[in-house]
Amino acid sequence: MTGSGGRTASTFDVNYFFDCRTNSPSICKFCCDLRNRNPAKFDNKYLSHTIQYSKNTATSTLCLHIEKFHLLDYLDLVLQKDRDWPIQVKVMKDCITNSYSLQELKSLVNRGVSLKNLPPHPIIPTPNPGSGDTNDDHRSGTPPFSIAIFHKSLVNFIIADDQSLQVVECKEF
Repeated sequence: MTGSGGRTASTFDVNYFFDCRTNSPSICKFCCDLRNRNPAKFDNKYLSHTIQYSKNTATSTLCLHIEKFHLLDYLDLVLQKDRDWPIQVKVMKDCITNSYSLQELKSLVNRGVSLKNLPPHPIIPTPNPGSGDTNDDHRSGTPPFSIAIFHKSLVNFIIADDQSLQVVECKEF
């Protein structure tokens, strides 16, 4: 799985925001564009804002820059229908694991809500089918599908049901 330009999917988001050339500093393309459009305003608003990082800067540090300065742009990117790369920004991964949808996260960020330390998403309990409840929306408590939640649920199932790891050798798996 690769993103654009033959880069691996696991770093597609960082490569989208940063110019990461071999033996060169990593430079935030979004910040450079903002600074080039209005240098005085950029310098006044982002006085101690780093837009250039060492060539050896870890991807996690660059993800923190995206989280701090470009989260709304990042959400627009991850909401694209043809996205085939994993989300690497930690706060986003944590929120998705807590059952928030990308649309909900975008709405929260638009309203100025910090995504750090959000409580787990409230899940409406599903009614008991034998209780006589005629609520047709019996799956209302099911969280929206995401790969992160699927992986977490799969791991929890394997652990809770004491599944043998050799089950992956079965052709049905």
